[in-house]
Order: sequence, then structure tokens, then C-alpha cells
Amino acid sequence: PYDIGFSSTNDVVATPTTHQMKGAVVGNTDVVQYNLLDTTSGATNTNPLDGSASRIHGVGNGLAQPRTLQAKVINYGTAVQNDTYTDTVTMTVAY
Repeated sequence: PYDIGFSSTNDVVATPTTHQMKGAVVGNTDVVQYNLLDTTSGATNTNPLDGSASRIHGVGNGLAQPRTLQAKVINYGTAVQNDTYTDTVTMTVAY
């Protein structure tokens, strides 16, 4: 069995499944929030992924098992200033 979890440098603490990208321009406090989703065909967990509660679980068979992740922007009610928004996501695999 294996277990894959995700965390980012800018996770929103109150909502651990919500990640956020921060802008590169000094003084820009705007953020772009997003969720990570397992969109692999046949995925059993369709909830947003985080490092603890919403993990990808599987059973290894000795062969490569590709997984498809999608980042979905959320909470976009207010425009953000033009900038380059980035985040670093760490994937942890336990087996």
C-alpha cells in the first residue's frame, strides 16, 4: 500500500485543502487560492487534496502507476493585480 500527501509553502492554515499562490512584486499582498485534485481516471477520492486528511491511497504492484493532478483556482470574487503568482508544492509518498 502507498499513501501520497501534499503541502505547499503557502497553505491556508484554517483550510488545509486550500493552497495559495503569492505574487512576485514586492508589496503585493494579493493571493490566488487553489485546490489540488486527483483527476486520474477511476480515482476514488474526488475531494481536494492536502497533506493529512485528503490523501491519494493505492496499492503498488511493482509497475509505474501514473497519477494526474489538477490545480483548480477557487474563491475568485475579487480581481488580483497583474503579477506572476507561484507556490511550491511538496509531495510526500509513504509506502
